[in-house]
Amino acid sequence: MRLKNFSAANFVKILILAAFLQADSAVVRYSLDREKNTVTLCQKLLGELGVKSEEIANLDSLEKINEFLQKNFLRKNERRFQEVANPGDAEKIQKILPILAEFGMIGEAKPTKNDPDYLVILGATVGTMRNRAQYALNLMSNEVKVLMDKNSTELAPKQVVILTSKRPLDQNCENDYVLFDLQWIRAGWFAEKRPENEAQAAAFVWDQLPKSSAIDRLKFEVISTNGSEGTFETVEFFLKELKKLGKKGQYIVFVSSNPYVPYQNQVIEEAVLKADFDGEFETVGGELTNENTKLSVLLDNIARYVYAMVQVKKMLETKKTA
Repeated sequence: MRLKNFSAANFVKILILAAFLQADSAVVRYSLDREKNTVTLCQKLLGELGVKSEEIANLDSLEKINEFLQKNFLRKNERRFQEVANPGDAEKIQKILPILAEFGMIGEAKPTKNDPDYLVILGATVGTMRNRAQYALNLMSNEVKVLMDKNSTELAPKQVVILTSKRPLDQNCENDYVLFDLQWIRAGWFAEKRPENEAQAAAFVWDQLPKSSAIDRLKFEVISTNGSEGTFETVEFFLKELKKLGKKGQYIVFVSSNPYVPYQNQVIEEAVLKADFDGEFETVGGELTNENTKLSVLLDNIARYVYAMVQVKKMLETKKTA
């Protein structure tokens, strides 16, 4: 993690804390204890951001925290790719980094098992999707084995999927400079045409990246919805497709990237509940990097995380009373 304007000593402290806290974040699920912890962390966060203590004292439930965050931190979709950092953001980020580490939004979230049926890379803007695809490649064994050593930390998935929507590419952050960045392109690669949407970009990015022959032989597929849907809709669509194919008890590793791992893990839990998925899943991803350090991005991510937790809580309560 290379965040500008932070001391090396602070880096070490935060990364050590993140590594300690991140150990089981990939498979964490909703619980009452986790809800209480989320409320406490959000209150600490708001205090560091200068919210008055009497206002924070009134935000004593997940629902009240959610209402506050949606009103104050959630970004408008049409503005999300055009924002610039504000003066003073770096200082505020430094204050909240330890809290983000406690949320699990800083360090790497690693898989707990090595033999998924599906390794599913979650779609995003081209730069983020490419980072996630490279992270997935780094997790995989160069020589995929039929029988895996249970002590190995290398993944040997049966299939790789990039899960996307057909969102049109944004010309500000997904232009030709990004699409044809030579540092990511394998020798001999060429493209017949430029991608126009996220689904086309997913196949484009995967084809660009250097891969071993063993990984190249793995079944690879881009699965997409028809519009500009988000994580919940694309994951729900994928899980329903598995059900149609009669596939039960599947183990899926979803690949995200921080600071988004806890948020997307929570959204996936919501989709799993709605789709009545009967298998196992976990969400993994690399550590926080430079491109994700705008304060508005971090706060928006927390707002979305808490909102998704509220939705999961409602679904669980509904299932309990049904």
